[in-house]
Amino acid sequence: MLLAGYPGRRITWFLIGISIAASQCAASDRYGDRLSGLSAELLRPLAKRQQPDNKGAMGRNRQAYVHVRFQMGLHQLADYALMSQDLRALQAFFRAAEYAMHHQQADGDFLVRLPPEMNRGQAVGIADRTSGVAFFMYSLGSAAMALESNQWFAESAELAVQRAQLASLKSQLPDTLTFLLHNRVILQQADSLAPNRLLFNALAFYTLGHWLKDATALSVADAFIEQALAQVHDDGYFIEAGGYDSSYNGVATALCYRLLLLGHPHPALPDVCAGALSWQQTRLLPSGEINAAGNSRVKAGGQGESFMGRQKDVDVGHTIEALMLAALYQSNESLTQQASQVLDYYLKKR
Repeated sequence: MLLAGYPGRRITWFLIGISIAASQCAASDRYGDRLSGLSAELLRPLAKRQQPDNKGAMGRNRQAYVHVRFQMGLHQLADYALMSQDLRALQAFFRAAEYAMHHQQADGDFLVRLPPEMNRGQAVGIADRTSGVAFFMYSLGSAAMALESNQWFAESAELAVQRAQLASLKSQLPDTLTFLLHNRVILQQADSLAPNRLLFNALAFYTLGHWLKDATALSVADAFIEQALAQVHDDGYFIEAGGYDSSYNGVATALCYRLLLLGHPHPALPDVCAGALSWQQTRLLPSGEINAAGNSRVKAGGQGESFMGRQKDVDVGHTIEALMLAALYQSNESLTQQASQVLDYYLKKR
């Protein structure tokens, strides 16, 4: 079942004149400063995992560039830099962001280079290309919003070069926003049954909309949020492929809380985020392991979905991020402790 009563509430909000897109509510001015309250013990290993190489490549791009979707850990580098006021971490963020933007094309899309073992002479479809760009822009946009609303970044004399770098990045993004807007219907259709992707899209449009002061992008973000919230089960989890999934619900919960911290005004978000987090906690074993039994997509023992020829693992990082962001939003230290338990389990498992 979907979230009980949700369609009726949506109509009520519309009828009483609450139009989130029209209100153009500003993102929280304190977003970047609030991130200073994140746990160093949790954020440091997440950021370390995203550390780019000397060129700025992250993830699968380290071996050879594939696509900017593999640069989507940018926000964790920025979050850690702001939390720790670490110049080297900030430089790593800009190195990775500039590496990605080097592959931007004239129409705002980004170059795709499939690995030789996957290149069968077929072009990557527009839905996959647009989705990959949205993944990257969610991360870059979230990072940019954090930097611009952080006192240390805004006022520190030693960061003048980095502020100029951020302005340069911003100047390159209108074409990419145009590309995403042009293909937004494709995203709405392709991601219609994957609420985690809908929330990635929402954050991409929401952060770019604020950063570039584009009302259309903000309205599109609201539409993606509506799509995602229409796929919440009565038990609290986001429905993926017709069922529950402790990997993708962790992803969606982290994105949900980031929208809250950014100041998105949708009146249902606080309850939806809290419900998804509560369900996710039921999937955490006493050891800290994330229980994948019964998942609809990422299954125990590597029996679920694959991506680029590799079986998907449970997304541990986003569950930790969900607990960490919720702890900050709720001022609830017990959630930080639970996130530490999850992190410790998987660090010992390596």
